[in-house]
Amino acid sequence: MDHFSSMTELLSTLPARDNYTIHIDGSHASKVKIFAPHGGCIEPCTGPIALALAIDDFDCFVFSGVRKKDCFKTLHVTSTHYDEPRCLAMVQEAEVALALHGCDGDDAFAQVGGGNEELVRKLSGYLIGLGYSVVPVSGKLKGEDQRNFINRARQKGIQLELSAGFRRNLFPSFPRSIQRHPEEFPKFIESMRSWMLGIERPLASGMLPHERSN
Repeated sequence: MDHFSSMTELLSTLPARDNYTIHIDGSHASKVKIFAPHGGCIEPCTGPIALALAIDDFDCFVFSGVRKKDCFKTLHVTSTHYDEPRCLAMVQEAEVALALHGCDGDDAFAQVGGGNEELVRKLSGYLIGLGYSVVPVSGKLKGEDQRNFINRARQKGIQLELSAGFRRNLFPSFPRSIQRHPEEFPKFIESMRSWMLGIERPLASGMLPHERSN
């Protein structure tokens, strides 16, 4: 169980200094928006991944824990209770929300969930086609709950969970350092950005989901 019942409670209790930072970039007015609600020391390396995916094209929200002690225990708020006002404002302007999360597991795998079943299925197949391991999602990681903040987007959202082993492949000194693997990190980011831009461009032109070919 989370220490705080909501982000409202967390933000009203803990000062930002020594606990967290919040990065918000809404300058692109993108239809697809990217979120890392548990960045920094909460779910390590999810923040840098989200920022790299967003660069130059996508609006982005990153909440990063900087707390020295009990970071995950204190700062993790589950996605169904994630009512940070600027996060909600951004997601409600999105057609599709993509949230980056970290999950346990020494093996390198991803789990893809979320309320947009079509895009969940397509992203899973895309990642498998690239050679990544995608394992079935169960329980809360399914991300299908309507209270999950990503599903407040107009066409709901995608919840991408990356195991500790997956993140270690991208950041060899995970979780101690965010130094990027010179080959694996850009390979994953470029592949994901290509897929996301394939979603963004039709949405920006007003094309309906069933009219997309990918």
